[in-house]
Amino acid sequence: MDKNISLKFSKVFISGGSGMVGGSLRRKFLRMGLNVVSPSRKTLNLTNYLDTLNYIKKESPDLAILSASLVGGIFANKKYPLDFILENSTIYINSIKSLYIHNCKRVIFLSSSCVYPKNSPQPMKVDYSLKGSLELTNKYYTISKILGTNLCNSINSIEGFNYTTLIPSSILGRADNYDPEYSHVLPSILKKTYINKLNNSGVLDVWGTGKPLREFLDVEDFSESIITLLSTKNTRCTMNIGSGEGISVKNLIFIVKQVVGFGGDLKFDLSKPDGMLKKVLDVSDIKSFWKKKRNLKIAIQYSFRDFLLRNEFIQ
Repeated sequence: MDKNISLKFSKVFISGGSGMVGGSLRRKFLRMGLNVVSPSRKTLNLTNYLDTLNYIKKESPDLAILSASLVGGIFANKKYPLDFILENSTIYINSIKSLYIHNCKRVIFLSSSCVYPKNSPQPMKVDYSLKGSLELTNKYYTISKILGTNLCNSINSIEGFNYTTLIPSSILGRADNYDPEYSHVLPSILKKTYINKLNNSGVLDVWGTGKPLREFLDVEDFSESIITLLSTKNTRCTMNIGSGEGISVKNLIFIVKQVVGFGGDLKFDLSKPDGMLKKVLDVSDIKSFWKKKRNLKIAIQYSFRDFLLRNEFIQ
């Protein structure tokens, strides 16, 4: 991170501070000498409006990073649709409304690239959101993200408030989620590949065809992009953040195999859904003042090291 960057906020509120993105930002903000409050779920239940309202009133932050969400892969989204739309929508409404009521002027809301239509033109520009049918595999999660963005946009119509929505590519890195039901494509593949190596399995089963293109960004690069953005005079309501580079799931697995040291073959389960065939972001806005540092293989190596340190493979 650029050591010359300084931020002038008296107190920063981070929701989801124990997660991958929130945790990375919290560590960076603390190193910058900022006063950070990042309550755990036990301390603050964001699905409870009065608790959230009173907490924001007590802490009175002038910057908020909203990264708390119920997230998951295709399996979890299909199995628990009500949880994904209800819990996330409630969290976003409670958080954003409380911050607005207590006059927090600067907010970063973290959305998802799933807000773009299933057959969106590529690369995906911010203007393409809501201009087509959504991918059905995570529709309810997506609707909650669209709600959060529109709450922020409505507040931006009020003078003095700057509530920015960031749409990242798939993020990987320290503190990723390897739960079998809730993990995304990269952590799921990483864990399965390592377990197959331990079991001396000669075959790795993969959902779908392996053809879909996905875009990935290391979490440290993502958090640095947010800090860089906060140091500018950006007034855009919504921005994409990513590498702008797509890779097929099949080629992604080849890199994971190299990092893990697994020599087995791939077996694609064509009965399982692929999701969107291509998800690559248009990142021309952010590239004007920021660029990533870690390539994908190095980012996966960092993820694998964290995975081993946390003993995720024993779960």
